[in-house]
Amino acid sequence: MLRKVLAALLLVAGCVLAPVAVAGFWAANEIVDSDRYVAAVGPLADDPAVQSAVTERLTDEIVQYLPLDRAVRGAVQRVVTSDAFARAWTEANRVAHDQLDALLSGEGGGSLVTEDGTTVSLDLGPLINGIKQQLVASGLTFAGRIPAAHPTIELVQVEDLAFYQSLYQWAAKLKWVLPGLTVVLLVLGVLAARRRSRALVWTGLGLALGMAVLAGVLAWARSGYLGATGTKGLDPAAAAAFFDALTRSLWIGLLVIGVAGLLLAVGAWLTGRHRRT
Repeated sequence: MLRKVLAALLLVAGCVLAPVAVAGFWAANEIVDSDRYVAAVGPLADDPAVQSAVTERLTDEIVQYLPLDRAVRGAVQRVVTSDAFARAWTEANRVAHDQLDALLSGEGGGSLVTEDGTTVSLDLGPLINGIKQQLVASGLTFAGRIPAAHPTIELVQVEDLAFYQSLYQWAAKLKWVLPGLTVVLLVLGVLAARRRSRALVWTGLGLALGMAVLAGVLAWARSGYLGATGTKGLDPAAAAAFFDALTRSLWIGLLVIGVAGLLLAVGAWLTGRHRRT
């Protein structure tokens, strides 16, 4: 009886820890690591929704100094659809990530972090010179007198800063610890069980259920992120593209583990059934 209880406790603990381990590993890879973060969001420079959001933000900024909406919008669109924008987008995201990293690491923010430390923004200032050159080349020579500006787009709003700082720091520390502990718990649970084929069935089903719960949490987080975009943030379509790009590897990971869990459960059930016949 004691062995049965021990096996059950080990398997339950492993299955409960599995989604936490997957989410933590993703956070340590995609959020903590600057290169992986930039690699994830960099391709969004070619996303029409992101280009549209950036175009609107830059146009709104420049028409304050040059009230020629059509001419300004055309110049902005030419810059935003150029190779220069892809380079500027990548660099701007790298800078924003470094400041987000500093904020969540407890080292303070930077110029792209609001004074209350709750919002991290993307600096679009480097694109202004290119737009001014486009306007001057089209005959609007006085566009060259547009002052240097640094319009921004809000990327992330962190309401409970202390909570997210704690999560961020623990994710970095436990990147490999949690997945390793999950595997150890599940293996020990199966080995402790008297009927290991049944234990494998429950392990597979538990993993699949854990990944389903994680998928639900991720969908809830996506909805919350889209609802939190402010007037200076990405519009819903661009925000969705940004969130989806950043969490794509997490979705892939949980789907792979969830399907693997189901296959394990079916395989173990068939094997146990074959042995009984």
